[in-house]
Amino acid sequence: MNSFITWWQIPDKGLKFRIHRIKAPTLLIWGVQDRFIPPSYATDFHQRIAGSRLDLIDGAGHLVTLEQPAAVLDSIRRFTTSILKASTC
Repeated sequence: MNSFITWWQIPDKGLKFRIHRIKAPTLLIWGVQDRFIPPSYATDFHQRIAGSRLDLIDGAGHLVTLEQPAAVLDSIRRFTTSILKASTC
């Protein structure tokens, strides 16, 4: 099963041709040890979404919100604070 997870790829449904359309503030939170959907996807999404923020959470895999809830909460707080500060300027 682990070898399946290592080489399995998400089927391309044309997302790479549409993802640039996202204009809303976007936070990507990803587990560094995610073996189901590797962090390379997060990096690709981050590069394709203008102005997005990527937080890679160490010590977490695919279930990052369950594995590192405090780190996820901190990431969301920092992101929302930065959005609120930007909107008041």
